[in-house]
Amino acid sequence: MRIVAGVIFVMCILPFSYAIIRAIEEVRWKKFQKMIFNILWLLTTAAIIGLFSLLPKCSSSEEIAPNGQTMMEHYEPRF
Repeated sequence: MRIVAGVIFVMCILPFSYAIIRAIEEVRWKKFQKMIFNILWLLTTAAIIGLFSLLPKCSSSEEIAPNGQTMMEHYEPRF
């Protein structure tokens, strides 16, 4: 399942990075050579994936204890 999610993720990123490179060509008013275009496309895709990997995996505001448990799981009532 994780592989399918990764493939879908990359398939969503590829058109976005392609559009970024085409926009740079429009600003320059020149087309890149095919080989340079492909290298830039690959680097842009890798950069976007790298930026996404820097995002936190969980956006929960619940505090996590050093042992990986949430504070509610870590709580032990005293009787």
